[in-house]
Amino acid sequence: MRPEDFRPDDLFTQIQGLVDRLADERAARQAADAANKAKADLLATIGQELRAPMETIVAISDALLAGSIDGPASRYVETLHRSARNLLEALNDVLDFARLESGRFELNQSSFDLHELINSVGAVLQTRAGEKGLIGSYDIGASCPQFVVGDAARLRQMLMSLIDNALRFTAHGAVRLYASAAESQGRTLVRFDLTDTGVGLSKSVKER
Repeated sequence: MRPEDFRPDDLFTQIQGLVDRLADERAARQAADAANKAKADLLATIGQELRAPMETIVAISDALLAGSIDGPASRYVETLHRSARNLLEALNDVLDFARLESGRFELNQSSFDLHELINSVGAVLQTRAGEKGLIGSYDIGASCPQFVVGDAARLRQMLMSLIDNALRFTAHGAVRLYASAAESQGRTLVRFDLTDTGVGLSKSVKER
């Protein structure tokens, strides 16, 4: 461009156009952020409002199953108990999603009995596997510490999710959970292996 061809008005127009586009993009991002926050808040409110009554239903069905119920009533209570637990787990997933969306998700750091948690999860595995005619088993390695610091609720949630998937896609055979531990850079690394005799993953899914 020759000096005599330079026109300040054209430059100003280009700069103003760029500023306007940046302002539009910023407004669009703010609107999207506001919509995401509103969605997360709604999910959190729904989850919180529904979780309390669902926990009550689970507790009552636990008490009924611990009593002396025979015949059809026993099967009804077992179905109620199983359905209530499934709904409660779904609500917990919704609450976790809402916390992630809003940036408020935090892991709890407290001491808990790892062996007790694994025994509890393993008992559920055995029961649900038995209902499908499968063999459910679990084992805790000798190196696995009894007390650890971490988020017990999140760990239980993760293990139950893996177990549910394994049982869903296993028609015959067994599902096994194994917990072990090893020292790594001055810290204890706990490992969980869940194996099953299901269909497994196709080659395309493995690649993805």
